[in-house]
Amino acid sequence: MKYLKAKSFPSFDLYLSPYLWTMVEANSTTKEVIHDTTSQSSLQICLVNTETGPEQACLS
Repeated sequence: MKYLKAKSFPSFDLYLSPYLWTMVEANSTTKEVIHDTTSQSSLQICLVNTETGPEQACLS
């Protein structure tokens, strides 16, 4: 992993559907969320790289 020798770990913004939930660093502890999807048939989770710009990975 290229971040092992870096001075800082990468950070990401975590979005649940269109809403920013939290910022996550690669070395941080876990975060828990309870999300009720009864009003929706799906939930989109996106990680947006805050260090290099618009790179993102989304799961539906």
